[in-house]
Amino acid sequence: MNPAMNASAERSLWAATADPAPVLPALARDIQADVAIVGGGYTGLSTAYHLALGGVSSVVIEGQSIGWGASGRNGGFVSTRFRASLPAILVRHGRDVARRMHALGQEAVDCVEEMAADLDLGSAAFGRYGNLTAAYDARGLARLHGNAAWLRKEMGETTMRPLSREEITAAVGSQAFVGGTLNEAGAAVHPLNFVRGLARGAAARGVEIYERTRATAIREVAGGVVVETTGGTVRAGRVVIATNAYTDAAARGLRSRVIPFPSAVIATARLPPGLLRTILPGGRLCSDSKRVLRWFRIMDDRLVFGGRGAFGQGASQAAYRRLAREMTAIFPAVAGHAVEFRWSGLVAMTLDALPHIGREGERTFYAMGYNGTGVAMSNLLGRYLAKMIREEPVDMALLAGEHFRAVPMPMLRRPAIKVAAAWQQFLDGIGR
Repeated sequence: MNPAMNASAERSLWAATADPAPVLPALARDIQADVAIVGGGYTGLSTAYHLALGGVSSVVIEGQSIGWGASGRNGGFVSTRFRASLPAILVRHGRDVARRMHALGQEAVDCVEEMAADLDLGSAAFGRYGNLTAAYDARGLARLHGNAAWLRKEMGETTMRPLSREEITAAVGSQAFVGGTLNEAGAAVHPLNFVRGLARGAAARGVEIYERTRATAIREVAGGVVVETTGGTVRAGRVVIATNAYTDAAARGLRSRVIPFPSAVIATARLPPGLLRTILPGGRLCSDSKRVLRWFRIMDDRLVFGGRGAFGQGASQAAYRRLAREMTAIFPAVAGHAVEFRWSGLVAMTLDALPHIGREGERTFYAMGYNGTGVAMSNLLGRYLAKMIREEPVDMALLAGEHFRAVPMPMLRRPAIKVAAAWQQFLDGIGR
């Protein structure tokens, strides 16, 4: 029996449980600032916040509302990991680069923790809850255990440990897995409360933030940049593009380097206390070892279950039903409990499975391409964008802009995404 869908329209659990949104105006005049920032998600607001700490003024413009994109829709996992393999990075680029990439991943989670503390974001519920990764078969388990052993040996990491079948069953509350790993450094947040709190914190430090203000053109001019918007013109010394999967024609050169990929989430009705005690009883968060990722956590006494591969601009009824089937396959006792929330959005994939930070021309800066693991890294790259704008030296290793390649034949991205995702689902299905 599959859970019933109660609502016909998308509805986010995060929006239903969030603090009130900050009251912010739309731009209705021409303004000036040291830095113009396009995008009111984690990257843009972290950049603005860290610039303000250094005494640099900035203006943030957001085409929708704060956190409208991935920053307010994601699963809230705050992870030390990249999608790209660190062992492969070591083989291809050497030990020093691999160690720097590992350090950036650890620093990213620390950055979110520090920001939550500095801004007193209690309702963001940051915590080092620990992230589980669960394997369905022996092949996946060998890969996970091998990676944990490699991290300990090569990177000196002690927070990642292998789990047996019995341990993963106890930690998840499901018989579906044969083993896994636990990353004790992994954390989580309420994503929408975090981004709204970040906006309030930035505004309290003098950052001007405008919602419902879409950038229509961005150009460098003598001595600065001009950002034309639907409500006025912003003139600044620098501009930051922080729009990730929602990058549009106003930043055409960057748009061609990311692949928008759909992701969807469902959340059940509040579960009975007895059932809740059996699902993720230690308060961990969990994702699986498949190529087409599935993840789940408990929030607001509900099971929240998400994954990639919704296809189209938003998730279809079929995509939500597929998530519900997969959820009840892992947790049969949830069958019969209604799904009350469902929502979808876009993540930005890149050719090398890594995010990137850099500058275009003399005065245009950017960070994007988080490949679905961006809560931690987007906030960290905001910190590094502020450093770059202040002309401070930074070591971004493989995240540096020179590694950020355009996607060949961008007009074929959407059909190519569907073909690639279907192939990955097939490989998952046959256990390869």
